[in-house]
Amino acid sequence: MFEKIKCLIYFLQRFINIKLKHYMFITEMTDFIPETDLTLEDKMSYEDLLEENIYLKKRCSELTQKNDSLRDRINSLQNNLGSEICEYFDDCRSIKKTAEYFSYENIVDCGNDLIEFFGASDPLEDAEDYKEFRKLDGRYDSSEDDSSSEDDQ
Repeated sequence: MFEKIKCLIYFLQRFINIKLKHYMFITEMTDFIPETDLTLEDKMSYEDLLEENIYLKKRCSELTQKNDSLRDRINSLQNNLGSEICEYFDDCRSIKKTAEYFSYENIVDCGNDLIEFFGASDPLEDAEDYKEFRKLDGRYDSSEDDSSSEDDQ
């Protein structure tokens, strides 16, 4: 019995020692954190965190809807400006420059719209970045390089 009590006291001392070291470590670390960095958020309860999580999910959903609405508006404006987009492309002969100028997300979307506006892909074939567009669009065939190099010879 005495051995059990002695053993229990030993483990309690070790536990207290570990907790004390842990407490000392935390207090030492807080010396490195300026008071201004310790906010109420650091002391939030579980319920507060759940409420904030719900709020952030709702806010994320609202922003996603707003982003989708803005993307739809940009697409609508791009469709309405089809002739201007075609004219700009005719002047610069670059799908990438046209995409940047008219705020397309990427050259694939711009290239596909140009094909739709022109009614064919023929005008795009003279673009300086046509191969890049084809590669990104997934329509590029490496055998086209072989046949074009044979035609050049």
